[in-house]
Amino acid sequence: MLLLFGEGGDRNLLRRLDAICCGRGIDSADLDGALVATLAVPRLDSEKQIGQVTRQLEAVRPKVTLLDPLYLAAGGGRGRDLYAMGESLQAIQVICQEAASALVVSTHWNQTGEGSGAVRFTGAGPSAWGRVLASAEVEQRHTDPDGRSRTTLLWEFTGGEIPDTRFRMQRRVWVDDASDLGSEMHYEVEVTEEGIEAIPRDLSPSQDRVLAALKGGGAETVLSIGDALAQDGRGKPLRKRTIQAALKVLLERQLVDGSTEDGKEGEWSVQHDADVDRRDDGQRGAG
Repeated sequence: MLLLFGEGGDRNLLRRLDAICCGRGIDSADLDGALVATLAVPRLDSEKQIGQVTRQLEAVRPKVTLLDPLYLAAGGGRGRDLYAMGESLQAIQVICQEAASALVVSTHWNQTGEGSGAVRFTGAGPSAWGRVLASAEVEQRHTDPDGRSRTTLLWEFTGGEIPDTRFRMQRRVWVDDASDLGSEMHYEVEVTEEGIEAIPRDLSPSQDRVLAALKGGGAETVLSIGDALAQDGRGKPLRKRTIQAALKVLLERQLVDGSTEDGKEGEWSVQHDADVDRRDDGQRGAG
């Protein structure tokens, strides 16, 4: 693999690689020769820098070339101009094809909060240019009592040559001594559905986030839901009336249970019966 890495220095990269290898039971020394990293991304509009990548491809002959992130490589490229972005991406695509190396480009989501999957990719180029599109959405993020950071991601894959695929992945990251920046890092990843039921695709972003917050377990008030959404890492906090409107829709669709007492704010929770799971599966298939 050839890694063109533009975010973080060598220490940061090596620490992550050591943690990932340890989690997979691999000796990081085995990466010698199997992974070549360049701590910079090429400017896609620079013939000189594309030429340097071409020479790396000829020397390394990697099966995969990973460029991370696109926004640094695009430089002054016009992100909203599909034709300009296509022209920028073409050069590196061609040299990777000639070297028989699969090109993987990492890009970011926009900040609109609307939609999901590849439609949230920043700029006009990646979603139209990519042969296979993979998008990861943070559904839950919190720190366990033992200091482990636990993040649940919903992955969506689409492409003209593959079936649409969705799965959840849980990532755990921790260090031996949180007060020591040099402490050994640990990294675990697994595909899981544990504790998180399927979310219908046709929910609005606010409804999706409210439902995900409730799936953390237990009954919640509108206030506590708002507190959870302020820390879910999926956008700006939602206003009280937005949360209430989302809960109304979720209640009508029998995805949540709610109660009120004497006109006061009640408690809300997710329905967990089998009928809900079957209904969600049907809606997902129709989407």
